[in-house]
Amino acid sequence: MIYTGIGSRKILPGPGITHHGFMKYLAKLFSMKGLTLRSGGAIGADTAFESGCDLDSGKKEIFLHKRRVGQRTANGVDSFDSTTSPCWKEAHALAKRFHPFYKTMSQNSRDLHARNVFQVLGWEMNNPTDFVVFGATPVEGSFGLVEGGTNTAVQIAKANGIPTFNLLISEEIKDFEKFMRERALL
Repeated sequence: MIYTGIGSRKILPGPGITHHGFMKYLAKLFSMKGLTLRSGGAIGADTAFESGCDLDSGKKEIFLHKRRVGQRTANGVDSFDSTTSPCWKEAHALAKRFHPFYKTMSQNSRDLHARNVFQVLGWEMNNPTDFVVFGATPVEGSFGLVEGGTNTAVQIAKANGIPTFNLLISEEIKDFEKFMRERALL
């Protein structure tokens, strides 16, 4: 089973029980259950999920928007340079379809949104994730939109019938708990 663990860059480690800590805990739990993480390697929620996965040496697919991001270089084993996917142009086309301001973005921002496509649909866009768990601030009055680039991945998942769960919304946490229990993940 594959899951996508993503979210806001604003979700950072802190004292006590935090969203960051909870995401890390979930990722470790999922890794122990044999699930594969897909994420994007960004600071915040992505890093929380990845570090939790790493606590159990879990399987992961981290999609970067270029070969080198900060101190990290795509290695082709568990982190990938999305620009080398055979579906890179198709990923851009899909990101454009789901982001209303795609045309006005910088190329770097467009690449980040195209990278989000792989987090949900896989390297060749033919192996969808089983569910998306994320943390992002809802856009008020928007009926399911969230802030930031996470929204692109979430909307693509929803359009493909993939369950999505926002850990910042209490009702969705309840739905997520039920979803996990039904699949013996808790």
